[in-house]
Amino acid sequence: MTPDQSCLVYTPEALADALVAALRPKRKADESRWLEPCVGQGALLSALARSGIPSQQITGVDLAGTPEPTDTLACVRRGVDFLAWSKRTALRFDRVVANPPYLGIRELAGSLLKNALTTTVPIDGTLVPHRANCWYAFLCASISLLREGGHLAFILPAAWEYADYAAPMREGIASLFRTVKTYRSVHPLFSGVQEGSVVLVAEGYGAKEHGPIQRAEYKRADFMLRAIKTGASRRAEPVISAPSFVTKKETKPLSQIVTIRIGAVTGDGSYFLMNEERRKELGLPTDAFVPILSRACHLEAAEVTHDHWKRLRDAGDRVWLFRPPERLLKDRAVRSYLKLPKEDGGCDRTALQVRRREPTWFRVKLPQRPDGFVTGMGRFGPWIALNRDPDLTATNTLYAIRFNERLTVAEQSAWALMLFTEKVQQQMERVLRRYPDGLVKVEPGDFGRLVLPVPKKSVGALGVYREVIECVVASDTAKAIKLANRFA
Repeated sequence: MTPDQSCLVYTPEALADALVAALRPKRKADESRWLEPCVGQGALLSALARSGIPSQQITGVDLAGTPEPTDTLACVRRGVDFLAWSKRTALRFDRVVANPPYLGIRELAGSLLKNALTTTVPIDGTLVPHRANCWYAFLCASISLLREGGHLAFILPAAWEYADYAAPMREGIASLFRTVKTYRSVHPLFSGVQEGSVVLVAEGYGAKEHGPIQRAEYKRADFMLRAIKTGASRRAEPVISAPSFVTKKETKPLSQIVTIRIGAVTGDGSYFLMNEERRKELGLPTDAFVPILSRACHLEAAEVTHDHWKRLRDAGDRVWLFRPPERLLKDRAVRSYLKLPKEDGGCDRTALQVRRREPTWFRVKLPQRPDGFVTGMGRFGPWIALNRDPDLTATNTLYAIRFNERLTVAEQSAWALMLFTEKVQQQMERVLRRYPDGLVKVEPGDFGRLVLPVPKKSVGALGVYREVIECVVASDTAKAIKLANRFA
């Protein structure tokens, strides 16, 4: 079994040089042993060569059996599962530098799966869980191969900062090294990758004295690379872990806070949903329609207002749901549209959901006035877009949220904010289904089982929530979590 190309993200030359520079010994005659556990096409081996590291001091391992030209720059073992090799080798290293594979462990099979699941987490001696990603197993195995005083530099996904399976390492790695620094890029560092990345640099393995992780965040890649090379950043600040919840009284399942229902089921979307241009073409009055949201991409902010809906309408989106009231059934245009044959664009009256509404098949059932909307599937994890338009509803591509108690907008915002606290995001990682195209999906039942901390206040919640969702839409989940933690 060879690695799936979708899980391989090749390292840009500038980033490879920065990682090597971060670990480069200051002494010219240094004899440090280097390890590259996932060689790939050899970008990091090339960086090591440019830095003057002799090939005999470098060991490389890769699952792919096909040789690469850069293999001459190190002692490279091809066709070898690094996680299996790490358990049997007697070699130990002074430096480890890597851009590990980003592939869910549950997607592995056979010996690859077995070796991943028998990799030990050096913090607490537990095993890497099935829900984890390969990068986590590679990080754990690499630490176990370090000599005392050794250093490590890894390129990691943004999930390092919030994935629940990585929590033991994220919260305990500072106890293993003298210093630990993370450099977070807001924007993607790789082509074809939507999220930013994290560069983890840990120095002084096994030191008796250690401090908190120092974290720095960058919008410009050149500033970040310069900081990695020098090991210094004016942006760095100590990481403060989110407080754990003390008792169950301080938490509530989301299902006790809101009722989650799917949006309106039309049975024939091509007939019932239309854009403004189509409505005018048919001469149908606006009173024959209900304003709706019909796509995940329609949720793009913390709130949905009538102005937001109008922008979608003017952009040509399908935001009208045909649902004529009794008083308009005699309107000429409405009557003509109701009688339109299926082959000419009329309704498919044989569709199950349409037949269930007979004789008033055109009266699509609507969810009780939603307080908010949630996308079941999209590019981002689910959040509640608060509904500020009393006439607006949604189709079944979205979930309709209604708070179980009457709450102010500030109180609703405070609860919605709690979804982005670190502990809840750790739970979220367990219930989300991730697809190869980058989309994520959550089922209503799984969403409702999330356990939220009870907000301690609501004053100022709306403003913070707006900022949090701006971060989420910009693919900066780490900053969103940080803001929510501060509010909580």
